[in-house]
Amino acid sequence: MDNVLNVLYIVITLGLTIFVHELGHFLMAKRAGIKVDSFAIGWGPKLFSFKKDETEYIIALFVFLGGYVKMRGENPEEAAAVGEGGFLNKPPLVKIGVAVSGVIMNFIFAIFLLWVVAMAGTTYLKPVIGELKAGYPAQLAGLQTGDIIKEINGKKLKYWEDVTEATGKAGIAPLTIVVERATKSMSFVITPRVEEYEDILKDKKKKAFIGISPSDKDVEIKKYNPVESVKVAWDQTWFFTTITVRGLYKMVTRKIEPDVAGPIGVAQITWKVAKTGLINLLVLIALINVNLALFNLLPLVPFDGGLAALFFIEMLRGKALSLKIQEVLMSIGWGMIMLLIVFVTFKDINRIVKENAEKKPVIENIKK
Repeated sequence: MDNVLNVLYIVITLGLTIFVHELGHFLMAKRAGIKVDSFAIGWGPKLFSFKKDETEYIIALFVFLGGYVKMRGENPEEAAAVGEGGFLNKPPLVKIGVAVSGVIMNFIFAIFLLWVVAMAGTTYLKPVIGELKAGYPAQLAGLQTGDIIKEINGKKLKYWEDVTEATGKAGIAPLTIVVERATKSMSFVITPRVEEYEDILKDKKKKAFIGISPSDKDVEIKKYNPVESVKVAWDQTWFFTTITVRGLYKMVTRKIEPDVAGPIGVAQITWKVAKTGLINLLVLIALINVNLALFNLLPLVPFDGGLAALFFIEMLRGKALSLKIQEVLMSIGWGMIMLLIVFVTFKDINRIVKENAEKKPVIENIKK
């Protein structure tokens, strides 16, 4: 039963993300007066469909492979016959709006999900010491596992992130740390050690350390009210956005090894996260929406960013690029997309094979 639910979570995660993206294109097209022939989630054989007005709504078999909005007048050959309801007959600014509306919807959906998560409750580590690193200032000063850090330099602390912030900003200045140990209050003066470290994007930075790590057993669920949750959701979405952009830049410039996931990899990650609870799954879906939005902003035709770039050029020139140039750009774009699909699929399969190999037990001395 659990496996069935996890498969369902994968379908919902990928299907919902694609649905939100395509819904953005659909709603903007409708608002702009563009005739929409079909609105589909997935590719392949139809599982379910119905028609309302001029639009056919479709759910196809492979929901995790994408979706599409088929607008009238997308092809130059048919645009003239369609008239005002044709996509290409609209002003460039309207076409740019339709092109980027899916991306905008993904960002809005990510903020909404993280807003829900903030209200439902976010897990925070309490300022309780779990481990001490041998030979570092905290251990040498006498701090112990289980100590509850109450204050640093007179500032009261509530969560472990407060401890990290206070120690990280200290530099080599001495810290007065007040801890609670077995109901007793104890004070220590500790001078941090400044060391170089690598963050998750392999950037080398210097930071002050005292050699402590939190206890993963001492946690607190913090819930925000609806107004507070808006800021929390916005800040988290912005963090996801900036870290993804930085990561993509570093992969393109070969500063870090490319580590990307395609549909197979996303399904595998979703499977794992779904087992940890609904809240973590919602955060993952938000992250996937941010990544999909940024991926679609790449200036490659037929990605949303590439199409928006073409329409922006049209707006500047007063006329569209020639069909020949557009066809060349489209061919280059699709070629790069196919290479990317092959690359991410290889990475996904290779990752799964490696993980399974690491889990494979070594059986020795088998007796017949």
